[in-house]
Amino acid sequence: KLEWKDINTNIADDSLYYIVEAKPSSPCEITNRGANLNSSRSNRGKRPSLINALAASTTTTPTTFTLCQGTATVTVAGGVSPYTYLWDGNANSQTTATATNLCPGTYSVVVTDHTGKQTTVFATVSEPVSVNEVDFSNNISVFPNPSQGTFNLVINNVTHSNHLIKVLNLHGQEVYAKQITNTGKTIQTTLNLKGMSSGIYHVQVISDNSFAIKRIIIK
Repeated sequence: KLEWKDINTNIADDSLYYIVEAKPSSPCEITNRGANLNSSRSNRGKRPSLINALAASTTTTPTTFTLCQGTATVTVAGGVSPYTYLWDGNANSQTTATATNLCPGTYSVVVTDHTGKQTTVFATVSEPVSVNEVDFSNNISVFPNPSQGTFNLVINNVTHSNHLIKVLNLHGQEVYAKQITNTGKTIQTTLNLKGMSSGIYHVQVISDNSFAIKRIIIK
C-alpha cells in the first residue's frame, strides 16, 4: 500500500515535496530502517506561477480646438495576451490601442485579455489654451439634447459680434457650419441637423479669441 504525504511546509521557494510510504499488507521485519531509498528528485515539482493581474494606463496627445485630432493610447501590463480594446461611444467605439480624431474630453476604454479578464481606464484629451484665449462654454446652452436633429443654441453674455459655429462628427469631420453676427448680449439660433446619422457630435463656437465646445446627441 502506497500513501502520499505533502510535506511542503515552511519551504521558501515554490517547490512541492512529497514522501512516499510503502506499507505492507502483512507484518514484516524492518532490516534497514535508515536507508535512503530516494534515488532521484523525481518527487519534486513546481507550482505554476501566478498570472500577473491585468492593469493598464493611458497617455494622450492634445488636440487643436477646431480640428479634433487628439489621440489616446492605452498600454497594458500583466494578464495574458493578446488583448482587445473597446473605447466608449464618445471615441466612436474604436477597437485599437490608440484612439484617434478625438475632441477635448475624457474617454474610457475597456481592455480584455485572452482569458476574459477586463479592466477599464480613462484618458483625458486636453486642448492647449493660449494666454489670449478664453473658454466661454459656461455661457452656452444647447437644447433639447438629445434631439431628433433640431437644436436651439443660446449664447449669453456676448462680448463679440461675430461667431462661427461648427458641428463635427466623431471623426473630426465638419458636417455643419454657420456664421452669426449679432450686437446684443444674447444670441439665439437654431441648428438644423435633420437627416444626419444618429450619434454623438461636437458643437464648436468660435469668436475672435474665445471658444466653446458642447456635445450633442442626435437620436
